[in-house]
Amino acid sequence: MDFSFPNILRIITNDIGMTLPRLADGLNRERSLVNKWMTGKYKPRPEYIPLIVETILKNATVSQLIIVTAHLVEFIHASQLPIALKDSLLSKTSGCAEFLFEIMTVSLSVIPVPDVAIVTASLIESPVPDAAPITTLKVRLSRHLTVPVCAVLSAFMGGALWTLVNQVLGWTFYAGSPGGEPYAFTAFVWGFLAFLPHAIIYLIFLTKKFDVKLIATLAVYIIVGSLSATLFYTSGIRVGIESYGFSYELREIIIVIIYSFIISFPPYIALRILNRTAAGTKKTALRIVLPIAAALLAVVLSLFIRRPEIEVAGIRGLLVGMFMRTCIFYVMAGHQKGTVPLC
Repeated sequence: MDFSFPNILRIITNDIGMTLPRLADGLNRERSLVNKWMTGKYKPRPEYIPLIVETILKNATVSQLIIVTAHLVEFIHASQLPIALKDSLLSKTSGCAEFLFEIMTVSLSVIPVPDVAIVTASLIESPVPDAAPITTLKVRLSRHLTVPVCAVLSAFMGGALWTLVNQVLGWTFYAGSPGGEPYAFTAFVWGFLAFLPHAIIYLIFLTKKFDVKLIATLAVYIIVGSLSATLFYTSGIRVGIESYGFSYELREIIIVIIYSFIISFPPYIALRILNRTAAGTKKTALRIVLPIAAALLAVVLSLFIRRPEIEVAGIRGLLVGMFMRTCIFYVMAGHQKGTVPLC
């Protein structure tokens, strides 16, 4: 018996009478994505499994869950799984949520056997089979090349907008230059202009759709990012660190670590809360550390520039801003629902 994820998911949804559109709506995912799970073209990320189980439990009656459990128990007995694994799965049947979670998790590691109907349909739709892998490769390359380009473009736009506003309004604030940083309202404007391009480019080039919920989520993301920038620049953190008398190199490293954390962490948490998505410990750590590591790398590179300190500070601000905003975009795009998981 085929113990793959698509087969397990079809058994469960058939037993509780859940259609693909209903499942997709319950998961708040694109129907095309859920369809790819059903057909075995894609596998959901492991952190999606709790959400899938929760959606199933919300949409099934007690009697339907009993039928599902009995069907899955029968399926486990008839499968080619190792006896020890069968016994482990069957020991979870007392708790429906735990049982569904375990059986779906195990099924993710099994290579699906395509249904005859699915294979036949794909042959009809693609008269030249050899072209399909090439097309798929092109789509994947295009998608994974588009995101880095969008990330760099959004970072550049953030800096360009800030420079333009300074010129138009006659401001002389340059982030990264001690004594010439934005403060209060101007810090909020800096944050707003830094995060706004992320949302615009994400909507135009990656999602190409404008639903109200997504726009509202990105609006909150921008506001939280603006408030984060205001917190750093207005709290006097730089002045406090400089008062400790650290060496020039150590002082700048400490400042940029705190700076990048305060700027990048709150918007990420806002997305986690708004999207109600879970992520593993490693992936969460990566998403938190990535912008910090990028900003730190920019500072380290700037330490090798043998120019007057005031000039280096301006260059450092530019490098840190570009590196950090690029990685913040990666985290945002990878975390949004329905997009390619980048990190």
